[in-house]
Amino acid sequence: MFATKRRILEVITGNSPHVEEAPPAPATPEVLTSADIPTLKSASPRYAELCRRAAALRDDADRLRAELAETGDREKFLALEAQIAENARLQTPVNDEIRKEIAAASVLICAQVTPRHSELVQAIAKAALELHRANVQYTEFSAALDRRSIKWSRLKPAFPQFVGHPRDKQSPLARYLRQLVSDGFIERGSVPKELR
Repeated sequence: MFATKRRILEVITGNSPHVEEAPPAPATPEVLTSADIPTLKSASPRYAELCRRAAALRDDADRLRAELAETGDREKFLALEAQIAENARLQTPVNDEIRKEIAAASVLICAQVTPRHSELVQAIAKAALELHRANVQYTEFSAALDRRSIKWSRLKPAFPQFVGHPRDKQSPLARYLRQLVSDGFIERGSVPKELR
């Protein structure tokens, strides 16, 4: 018993010849900032021009509405209403073109950022698989305590419920990993059998 207490004390204080130094933490992956992602305007000069045109039309509509609010002349009021209606008619095709150009420019940008996106998904998948392994070990540890009828609530059980039970094929983590396989980010064989 004294040997066990001494061993615990050695581990806690770090004076144990059995304690190995932890390996250095892996370098964190490069963080992709918004500055690294092209804007729609930089990817598509047509989009940039359409945005300028739409802004000019909105500014003109604001000016016309302000004039309309201040006029007391019925003829000028009717003329301004007609100009506002014409402005709205002109905005519709521009806004339609903007939506189309957003889709086209997005395709170009997605092609440029695909490698970084894949790299980040791979990092998440690796961490998720590590989390699963730790969850399996923790679940087995807790089961061993339970089998021995040990009342261990004082340890403050910390099951990662957000990932689900490690053997549940319908757990959030299992579904996520299968989706990664389906989307081609990871191989089916990398998903533990109990989650496939």
